[in-house]
Amino acid sequence: MNLSELAFSDGQVRGIRSSLSELVVDFTDWQEKKWEIVFENAIGVESFSIEGEELDKVEERIDEVLIERSRRIAQEPDAPLKCFSFYSPWRDDPLLTVVAASCLVRPYD
Repeated sequence: MNLSELAFSDGQVRGIRSSLSELVVDFTDWQEKKWEIVFENAIGVESFSIEGEELDKVEERIDEVLIERSRRIAQEPDAPLKCFSFYSPWRDDPLLTVVAASCLVRPYD
């Protein structure tokens, strides 16, 4: 499943886990269905107390300053990266931004 197919409005991030090769966001949608949002080759993350916050939307962008900063710090100047930013309905700035090569969504078992 693609990230764009998931309903974020009224959903919540329950937790964030990371390893050397991926970052996983545990997400519960408005129907209480649980999902894992898996970011592959994640090399950057910026988070501001997102756990338990109600979400409104997620944006996927390729023109964020955080991408260039992540490439520089990771010493991967040509890495094909995207920014995935999670927003609350009450704030203009994202509560979570993940810099990664790709993303997939799967039901939580």
